[in-house]
Amino acid sequence: MAIDPGDGATRTHIRGKKESSPVDVTDGYLVYDGAGGSCSDSGLDGSSTYYYRAWSWVEDHQGADMWSDVSSEASASTDAVPPTEELQIVLQPGWNMVSVPLLLPDMSAGVLFPDAEAIYAWNPVSKSYVQPQELEPSLGYWVASAIVQSVTLVGVPVESWTEPLAAGWNMMGSVYGSVVDFTDPDDVPDGSVEGFTYTWGTRTRSPICS
Repeated sequence: MAIDPGDGATRTHIRGKKESSPVDVTDGYLVYDGAGGSCSDSGLDGSSTYYYRAWSWVEDHQGADMWSDVSSEASASTDAVPPTEELQIVLQPGWNMVSVPLLLPDMSAGVLFPDAEAIYAWNPVSKSYVQPQELEPSLGYWVASAIVQSVTLVGVPVESWTEPLAAGWNMMGSVYGSVVDFTDPDDVPDGSVEGFTYTWGTRTRSPICS
């Protein structure tokens, strides 16, 4: 929020409140109190309207400091919070081919798989493996585990995605929900992607054509 304290004001006091505007400098909750030119309000609920009222700290005609008689009002609405889903990934000892069809607040590789021995992604342009800092829902990854472990992730499900593919092999992720039929992929130009994929059998330690 931009702040214009006005002539003679030494600081601005802003209160916030849901459903109705604050009526005085004690109503609602404190958003800001200072001499700056902007402020923000965080930790808000989704699908809600917040009302704000601002007062200036001024000097009256007798030289005493007081809150301004005139205040300014504003309101803002927050977007709906998308529903989240839980995804459980069971890692077997050795290498696992996985994807994360969720959007989480932190998509860092070390946060999603904190106990992994190593995580690699395939770069189809350089045709080499790289160690990713963050994971993308549309990509697949090699995750190495020393033991059987279950990883539980909670995030916003990704039910579709569009990703450019390079010529040759690409290591792609899946989508959240039902099994994807890849016999006729939605590719542009049509027919540029072969209608089969390989997954990795963690128990057989061999690729599986589907």
